[in-house]
Amino acid sequence: MNENYQKTVYTILTVAGIVLFTIGFTVLSPEEYSRISGVFIGIGVGLAAAGFSLLVISISNSKLPEEVKKAKEIETNDERNTAIREKAGYKTCIAMNYVLCIFIIAIGLMGVDIEIILMAVAVLIIQIILVIYYSNHYSKTI
Repeated sequence: MNENYQKTVYTILTVAGIVLFTIGFTVLSPEEYSRISGVFIGIGVGLAAAGFSLLVISISNSKLPEEVKKAKEIETNDERNTAIREKAGYKTCIAMNYVLCIFIIAIGLMGVDIEIILMAVAVLIIQIILVIYYSNHYSKTI
């Protein structure tokens, strides 16, 4: 994919996330819209965070020298690294099933509010930690 196209898409994602967050936090703040407001805030934060992080990665990768880009491409497509990523992803998915079960139970025990958004962010953070853990673990054992 073209680097400029990627940067444009990631910028649009970031702006859309910020707009959704702002709408959810200001326009839909009255009590009768509390659930819709939570959805807008959650989706907005997710889009903004994903778009911004991908934009930063894209910008930093575009500044790399050509030989470093080639080395990264080779490392990305290496069979051993691919196997490590696959196994880490598999183990992460299994672990996330348990986390999501706990999440569903927690939703049942509390009222739907801003806490749900914070819990969703926590789930994303746990998933990232698990990917890092299993990637390190399997890079040592494979």
